[in-house]
Amino acid sequence: MNNNIEIITIDPQVDGDLYLKEKRIRLDILLLPTGRTEWWGRDSISKHIQAVSNNDIVGCVLLVLGNDERNKKTAVLCQMAVLEPFRSQGIGKKLVAKCEQIGREDGMERICLHARATAVGFYE
Repeated sequence: MNNNIEIITIDPQVDGDLYLKEKRIRLDILLLPTGRTEWWGRDSISKHIQAVSNNDIVGCVLLVLGNDERNKKTAVLCQMAVLEPFRSQGIGKKLVAKCEQIGREDGMERICLHARATAVGFYE
């Protein structure tokens, strides 16, 4: 496991360079393989959480807090991506743990997600 991983939260309005790198990772890993190039439009209302190693982003995830009018106590974890050379090192687990921490701090009672069939095993 790579112990040199720092989990950070960024503000896209302030941390523009980090945000652009994050978007590139999400584009390359999540969108292009499915033939899509458009975002789902929630970047502006999401918490942006990144895994950083040696000042490089190696993974990221978005967390949307209580955005559903029907359920203000549910967060949505989405667009989890970890670069191939850094997979199976516990980085995804650290990103999920940070999402859980942020969710608790913001009064969320649960976190839900949608995942590709190939990723279901990671979340179980």
